[in-house]
Amino acid sequence: MRSIKVGTRKSQLAMTQTKMVVERLKECHPDVEFELVPYKTQGDRLVHVSLQTIGGKGVFVKEIEQALLDKDIDIAIHSLNGSALFLLSFSWQR
Repeated sequence: MRSIKVGTRKSQLAMTQTKMVVERLKECHPDVEFELVPYKTQGDRLVHVSLQTIGGKGVFVKEIEQALLDKDIDIAIHSLNGSALFLLSFSWQR
């Protein structure tokens, strides 16, 4: 069985939304196994520092985006203003 690693933030909201998306993916691709890979981002770790000081909203996705580039995960799911944003790794092969 083929396995797809799904990167997301460890926050409760991100995990809930990611699980919802993965359930839909499983319905469409029952022959694929999806593995959640949660990340605690710099934005999650530095909760008492202003976003402007640590680099803006990007601090919540940099580690996940890097994991995509490094091929540690196959897809990433991140909540962005109420809309799910999917980043696909171009190295993913069918």
